[in-house]
Amino acid sequence: MNINNLFPIRVLEQKSGIKSSTLRAWERRYGLIKPKRTPKGHRLYNQSDLSRVLRIKELLEDGHTFINIKNIIDHEGAEDIIQANQRNMWDETITNIKSAVSDFSYNRIDNIYNDIASIYPIELVSDKLLQPLLKFYSQESTDIAEVGFFNKWLQIRLTSRFHYDNIKNNNSKKVIFVSDFNKEASLMMLSNMVITLGYQALFFGSLLPFNLVNKVVKKSAARAIFIAPSKRQIKDKLFIEFIKDSESPIFVYGDFDDETYSDVFKQNNVYYLGHSNPIAINLYRKHMFNIFHE
Repeated sequence: MNINNLFPIRVLEQKSGIKSSTLRAWERRYGLIKPKRTPKGHRLYNQSDLSRVLRIKELLEDGHTFINIKNIIDHEGAEDIIQANQRNMWDETITNIKSAVSDFSYNRIDNIYNDIASIYPIELVSDKLLQPLLKFYSQESTDIAEVGFFNKWLQIRLTSRFHYDNIKNNNSKKVIFVSDFNKEASLMMLSNMVITLGYQALFFGSLLPFNLVNKVVKKSAARAIFIAPSKRQIKDKLFIEFIKDSESPIFVYGDFDDETYSDVFKQNNVYYLGHSNPIAINLYRKHMFNIFHE
């Protein structure tokens, strides 16, 4: 083998955006990747492996299960045979988590989540699993005890993941995260994805007033600001003054389709990311590359 054309798993992680632990799980559980090995057993990959990983990522985002993905990759062009099964796995997982929550079973909900999170990219888990669950548990008709149980579980899970990955990026470029109180969980999910891109997240949630954000940016030398405001906050004078005075790129996350909000963003050079996590994280990556050539 030509060693000059091969690279280690950490490079594959950087090029693909898929964590090394996830890549190893795809190899062990499903045989989707077959790396070469050094005499000492270290994994080595080539450009073909990278293309395969990106294809797997694409199929995951389209809703395919791993069994379907293996069939597609082994028999490329057979997607139409299994289109009807794309959403079944996520729907079944959501149903199982709802059942675990209704029984107030911390172990069951944790085991279900761990199994999914170990093999799927975080942005996909967030978009296909956590976001639908958050929407369900934000309904007034949902049992209040179940709402509290689920939200506390999610807060603990996101915080532990956030802390572990964020520590590793201690010397990385910083990004500030600020939100409305009711949007903290959604923004925490997005901050975890930004961390996987190699940034360090300074997460303030609803504890940092907008009129103090720019001061924190200067003291921390943060490269960007992520905000998940409420619709009321966007029309507030303090918010308008904050975005006008900011010298750093501001990324707004949330459901703001009204032209009134769009005008506020356009007039003040604010980047609107929408409310789909995979789309938001890809837009962020593209904008940051264009701004800083990173």
